[in-house]
Amino acid sequence: MKRITSASNPEYKRMRGLLEDKRMRDELGLFAVEGAKMIRDAFSAGVKLERLFVAEDKAAEFEGVWAGETYLLTPQLAARLSGTLAPQGAVAAVRMPQPATLADAGGFAVVLDGVTDPGNLGTIVRTCAAFGVKSLFLRDCCDIYNPKCVRSSMSGIFHVKTTKITRAEFTDFAESGYRIVIADMGGADVETFVPGGKILLVLGSEAHGVSAEIRALSSAAVSVKIGGVESLNVAAAAAILIYKMTNTP
Repeated sequence: MKRITSASNPEYKRMRGLLEDKRMRDELGLFAVEGAKMIRDAFSAGVKLERLFVAEDKAAEFEGVWAGETYLLTPQLAARLSGTLAPQGAVAAVRMPQPATLADAGGFAVVLDGVTDPGNLGTIVRTCAAFGVKSLFLRDCCDIYNPKCVRSSMSGIFHVKTTKITRAEFTDFAESGYRIVIADMGGADVETFVPGGKILLVLGSEAHGVSAEIRALSSAAVSVKIGGVESLNVAAAAAILIYKMTNTP
């Protein structure tokens, strides 16, 4: 293990960059994972840990966790190397996985259209992992590797393949034999949904819903019937719809 005692250390500065700068994440093909539990979950899932930065008083928690390089930090430096108000004393630089494909989907996948809140996006990743959805496609969404999104996924990001798609690529999806089902408040009650064939479930932003281009390609619309409030948070709606549509006999 190497010891870092200065915030000007190049490796330390690069790690901070992964937490703060999407361009650096994209250029290096790495993203940041914070906290002992998520780092150990990544290691257990076979995700490659390129760099591990640990506060000296937390080092014992990582016995048996291998990384390309491990750096010990003073507690003060470790606290600065965090995106949370309650630093956990450890952060790792993790290699981005291979992108999702329809071949990985197994007949059911989720598309998010314009979901820009990283907390919502991470929660939907967590839901996909919980219900065995293997492929998640992102159209005009926020960065899947935003630290808030990664934290909100609660390690789901290590088990769900994701990729960004363009409008043209979504059109290709619609011509690949998948049935396009959109989430819409005016759609049929998901309780009456009848599965059949391969399905892409599309959820849009809370402000604008699913875009007109995708609506034009869809074959059905489903909704969660509610009372007492105007609408559900997109992550809450996604959890109900994914559960219902993957567990309908």
